[in-house]
Amino acid sequence: LQESFELPQAEDLKNHLCEDDCQDIYYRFIDGNNEGLFVLDQSSNVISLAQELDREVATSYTLHIAASNSPDATGIPLQTSILVVTVNVREANPRPIFEQDLYTAGISTLDSIGRELLTVRASHTEDDTITYIIDRASMQLDSSLEAVRDSAFTLHATTGVLSLNMQPTASMHGMFEFDVIATDTASAIDTARVKVYLISSQNRVSFIFDNQLETVEQ
Repeated sequence: LQESFELPQAEDLKNHLCEDDCQDIYYRFIDGNNEGLFVLDQSSNVISLAQELDREVATSYTLHIAASNSPDATGIPLQTSILVVTVNVREANPRPIFEQDLYTAGISTLDSIGRELLTVRASHTEDDTITYIIDRASMQLDSSLEAVRDSAFTLHATTGVLSLNMQPTASMHGMFEFDVIATDTASAIDTARVKVYLISSQNRVSFIFDNQLETVEQ
């Protein structure tokens, strides 16, 4: 509520070269402030908030302000005496927000380099650009995975697609657990947790159908 802004001052041609007894200029809302959200100083043309704004209610307001020589003016002003002001409502804490707190996937020796495992997604309270990175310092894993700690996965900076970047082997077991970070252009961040499990080929399930071909085609 302490936000205020000095708007441009109007000029009165009657005051040209005037030094004494000049015409005073007063300002007033003529449109856009029906809800009384804003306050305007009649003399200084400084606009301020009368109450807190909610971006979920409106992302912007268009105000029409008229200048005149009377503090009690009520008539229709000339078009040249009107100032149009657009107030854009920003979040108090603009930031990215992940759609999920946890993302999971599984890999096995049958997978190959380049396989897309999952996609992390974040939205932004002000639709700002978001980039994604893996927080390597947060990586937790089994000792059998230590050799690929920093190279097991790649994360696309703009799409959020996490891809496999190594060939799983039979000696690997356990899981990878780490954070991904979403960052906006103002360096505001959010984090989500990722868990990628090593799945043994022995734990894979194969389905065998005994149906005759004619039955399946029906």
